[in-house]
Amino acid sequence: GSLVSYSNHGMALAAYIAEQEMKAPFSKVAADVMFAPLGMRRTYYIEPADSALAADLAPGYRCGPSGCERAPITWSHAYPVGLAFSTASDMSRAMRAWLAQGVLDGEQVLDATAVEAMIHQQFTHDPRLPGIGFGFFEHRYRGHRIVSHAGGVPGTATVLALVPSQGIGVFIATNAGEPTVTRTLMEGVLDALLPDESPPAPVAQGPVAEYAGSWKLARYSHHTIEALPGVFAFTMPTWARGDTLFMPAGSRERRFVRVDSLLLQEVDDGTRLVLKRDASGKLTHLYTGMPVGGAELPGAWERVPWYQGAYFMNEYLSALLGVPIIILVLWGVVALGAWLWRRRRADRYAPVPMNRLAVAGIVMSALTVAGFTVFGFGLIAAGTRDLARSQGMAYGMTTMHIALLRLAWPIALAAVPITFLAIRAWRQRWWNAFGRICYSGLALSAILTAHLLYAYHYIPGRW
Repeated sequence: GSLVSYSNHGMALAAYIAEQEMKAPFSKVAADVMFAPLGMRRTYYIEPADSALAADLAPGYRCGPSGCERAPITWSHAYPVGLAFSTASDMSRAMRAWLAQGVLDGEQVLDATAVEAMIHQQFTHDPRLPGIGFGFFEHRYRGHRIVSHAGGVPGTATVLALVPSQGIGVFIATNAGEPTVTRTLMEGVLDALLPDESPPAPVAQGPVAEYAGSWKLARYSHHTIEALPGVFAFTMPTWARGDTLFMPAGSRERRFVRVDSLLLQEVDDGTRLVLKRDASGKLTHLYTGMPVGGAELPGAWERVPWYQGAYFMNEYLSALLGVPIIILVLWGVVALGAWLWRRRRADRYAPVPMNRLAVAGIVMSALTVAGFTVFGFGLIAAGTRDLARSQGMAYGMTTMHIALLRLAWPIALAAVPITFLAIRAWRQRWWNAFGRICYSGLALSAILTAHLLYAYHYIPGRW
């Protein structure tokens, strides 16, 4: 492989292979192979969650401006990827063994080669950058190599970090608060424990304007209905001011300056960023650490054109939803005004006969616009929100979501008769010129909507 595209699917596959090899559920495999040898007496997986477990857990809370509410216990069929329940005491035993090549309390309880493989770099996008081990991500903090992993479910957030050179391990678990609290706590602990060996502040060595643009995280879905929400969740803008390249990071901005050819360094903490060109010299990828709850995932971003960025796509979706509604309302108002005007002058102007096909075309267009409005807010907007917050649709499709997804077919197929009727309207001179222009606008909108639904996999509807 050439890019890190970490996801839960890889871990789920590894757990499935272990189940097949051991002829037992992964919950038992983990208990027998790791938890028991390490003396982790209150650490376990469950399948599925049961009411008896609740009494043994610190409940998680989801907090907002109006206060906190208790979060339900999360369970998934892919539970091995991160739904283990443990205590700080048990996790300390695991960290001690990992830092000592599998030795705990004077005994070799884990295979030393396996432990070394876990925390050793297995892949990096560039030799100048941190990489990834087996389940652990590398980054540097205060000049020291850190291997870590962070995660969480609604109501809970955790992070585990090891500093092999110093023999230090830190585990933090929270059951409420802001998503960034684990990072804040982790950095506070490491600040107290580690000597500062940070590299000197970088000196800018050249312009960075060429590196500004839109970049999309490589771990986005390529072939399912998560592709469109992924535009908003995984597209990152970069912008240049003078000799500094800026990148968003939550509520703050990361600042990078160029220190070598295609190598940048963050002004504040020394994090490195590497860019890649293809054979023609075109910039194609951006690599740097991606902060995730106190850990840093080796991030890989693909450069995307402006029309595939989040800003344009937001405006484009707004236009696909809003312009047809404006056309229908404006056309209706003008038609009503014309009808009232003709009614007052009935003695001079004969009534305009109604064409049934023309009326059917208007009704079909109106229904398509209404259907796409429901689809847009009920599925596209909801999917974008859920993916960004790791909730709802991120854990699976409900019956309502599936019903909304089925709307994509009639919405897209309606573009065919609507376009046919638009051509016929001009040939047979339905309505007046203004009416034909309005209907042509509705037909164009229907075509663009059908293309969007196909391009982002709502048709045939993979999830």
